Amino acid sequence: MFDGVTAEEQLAISKAFFDVMWSVTLEELLTDTPWVEEPADPEFTASAARITAASRTHAPEVKSFQELNLAEIRGFFDVHREELCHAFAQMHALMEPNAKPATADDFRRNEQVFVNVFSNIFRYGKAGTSLPTVQIVAGLHAIVRWHRQRPFRASDFYDIYHATAALPYCDIFLTERFLGTALSRPPLALGKHFSTTILWDEESSLAALRTAVQ
Repeated sequence: MFDGVTAEEQLAISKAFFDVMWSVTLEELLTDTPWVEEPADPEFTASAARITAASRTHAPEVKSFQELNLAEIRGFFDVHREELCHAFAQMHALMEPNAKPATADDFRRNEQVFVNVFSNIFRYGKAGTSLPTVQIVAGLHAIVRWHRQRPFRASDFYDIYHATAALPYCDIFLTERFLGTALSRPPLALGKHFSTTILWDEESSLAALRTAVQ
C-alpha cells in the first residue's frame, strides 16, 4: 500500500500493473529487467573452501566412486541425526495416537542405529527412487570430489538445490553443462534413475520445451 493513496486508487494501480505484466513476454521480462550480480553467500563460499580442502586431503584414500558415494550418503544421515529423531517421533504419533506423545529426545539413544539403518538401505541397493534428496545431494557432492581437479564452488550449492527440487518431480530439468553431464551420465545417471530429461544446451532445451507445450 502506498502512503497517501486511497483504497480505490490502490486497486486501480494494482489492476493497471497486472494488465501491463500480462502483456509482457518472457523474452522482454528477461532482457529488459536490470540484473545486479550479487556476490556469493559468504557462508557458502567458506563452506565450499572447506569442502575443497577436505576433499583434496582425503583424495588418496578414495578407491572407487561407489565407496565415495556411500561415504557421502552416510555423512548426510550423520549430519541429519536430529531430523531422523524428529521423524521417528512424528511416526510414533501417527502409529500410536492414544499413547503419550513422543519427542525427538525419546529417540536420541537410537540415533546411531538410524544412521546405520538408512545408510545400509543404500549400501545394499534397496533405496530405489525413495529418499531422493539424499541420493541427489550426496551423489553430487561425491561427483565433485571424484573430479579431483575441480574445486567445490559456492554456486554448486544452488545447483544442487535446483537438482534436488527438480529431478524427482519434473519431466525436464534445464541446467548448466557440468551439472547436466554429471547427472545424465554414469556413475550417477540420476536423470535415467528418476526418468527426467536433463538438458543444458539452448537448442535441445528449446526443442524439448516446444514439444512439451504442444
